[in-house]
This record gives sequence, structure tokens and C-alpha cells, in this order.
Amino acid sequence: MAAAMDGRPAPDGYDRPPLLHTLVKTAGPDQQETPSVLRTAFRLIWGDAPLTAAEADALLDALPDGWYHADGLPEAFVRAALDSAREDPVAPRLAKNLLTCLIAGGLEPPPRQRAALTLLEQAGDLATGEARPGCIARVVALRRQAAALEAGVDERLTDAVARHLLSMDPPPDPGELPDLVHTGDEHLLRAYAEEAHGEAVAELLRTPTYAAVCFVAWHTAAGESELWDGIRADLLSTVLRPEVRRMSAEDLEEIRHCLRQIGGQWAEMFHEWDRFGVLGRLSGRWRGFGRPG
Repeated sequence: MAAAMDGRPAPDGYDRPPLLHTLVKTAGPDQQETPSVLRTAFRLIWGDAPLTAAEADALLDALPDGWYHADGLPEAFVRAALDSAREDPVAPRLAKNLLTCLIAGGLEPPPRQRAALTLLEQAGDLATGEARPGCIARVVALRRQAAALEAGVDERLTDAVARHLLSMDPPPDPGELPDLVHTGDEHLLRAYAEEAHGEAVAELLRTPTYAAVCFVAWHTAAGESELWDGIRADLLSTVLRPEVRRMSAEDLEEIRHCLRQIGGQWAEMFHEWDRFGVLGRLSGRWRGFGRPG
């Protein structure tokens, strides 16, 4: 406590939020909610050290109304959210509550920062399955407004978008992958492709229902762009086809059943696609038999 009272910031290891409340109380009841008192107490405790997302989250509900009028405090809270690490558990909640608080108080962040905070909140919703249908098009638009997006937020958002679009629990809205494809966002499309090559997707593809979903997804928006056509062709040939080749006749029939339920020509398309794979395997064997020993 003495370190904060004599003008030096509290050293690392101190629980700073309670220290702030203790220090503010020394100002007396009539001054505790004065912005200048809050600003001075904050500077005495933090000095030049950054406010962390966990500290900002702990402070936000406890500070008096009007705290955001204290010079430098809103900026410190925004930076705490936007400079958070990709795996920080409280950052998305902090971003949501901070936006609500600042906008309600008439102190809206600059457009780039508001877009970045909204993306951080959206990344949290995507990760927990709480994102609203149609969110992907909004995410892409906000990424443009938030450039250059802070590294931790960008990494968290990119991971969340890719995993959301490849999830089955809950599944994405049918229009969301086409929304991403139509935007041509190379960064997010390549992240989607990388996630699709991962072990989590390989494991899911052993389930016929998921294989059917991916068959449809990776035939979506053919011809939309050279980038997407390259990605989807690669996913069909190097991710989906190896798993389908390992399936039993019963599993293959279940895929066709799922595709018939979707309607259209999907079941017939799968039959031709799978037949081509079988013929490719057989032709490879025949070529092998013809080689000299």
C-alpha cells in the first residue's frame, strides 16, 4: 500500500483493483466519484504499467458511474481489451461490457477501435456457439473497418471463424460459408482451409453425416474465385476422399441418405464423385500390375 501512496506504482504481484478502491476511499465520501480523483488513484497504482484484461474486467462493475470521464481511463480499458492475448478468457466479455458502458455514457470509441472491440466480442460468441446466424459477412466487413487489427484479437477471431464454419455442435448457418467465399477474404479462407486439414476435422469426417455436410460445403460456390476453387478442390481430394475411401458400404449409403434428404442432385453428385475415386484407385492398381518387376 505504501508504494501506491508515495507516488510509485504498485509492484508486480499486487492485486491492483482492490488497492485502487482502498486508495480512492482515502479521498473522503464527497470526492470518491470525482473523475480527477479516480484518474490520480489509477496513475498512482498503475504508473506506466498497462492495465490487463483481467484487471479491467474486475474494475468495470465496481467503478462509480461516470468513471469514463476520468482522463486516460477509457483509453486504458480499451487497450486492455485490444492488447489481450488470443487465449485470454475474459477479453471478449470485457469488450462487450466496455462497449455497452462507453456508448451508454455518450463516450463512443473511435470507429476503428469500436470495430475491433466488436470483433473481439464476436470472436467470443463464435467460440461459445452464441453467434447469430449471418455473422460471417458482418465479421468480414468489421475486419476491414478495424484494420490494422491487433494481433491477439485477429488470431482469436481467425481461429473462431474457421472452427465455427467447420463445427457440427452447433452447425453454422447454411449461408455463412458462401458469405465468406463471396467476400474473397483470403486471410479467413486460408485459415478455414488450414483448420479443415486438422485432426479435429479428420475425426469428425469419420461420421457419415459430417462427411455429407462437408461434401456439400466443398462443392459450394464453384467458380466464385480461383482461390476458393483451389481450396475446395484440395479439401475434396486430400481431406474428404481419404476418409471416404476408408468407409464401409453402410457408411457410404448413410452419406447418400443424408444427401437425398438435402434434396437436389447431391446424392447423384456424390455417387459420381465416389465412383471416380474408386476408378482412380483401380487404375492405379492396374498401372502397378503393369510395371516390370
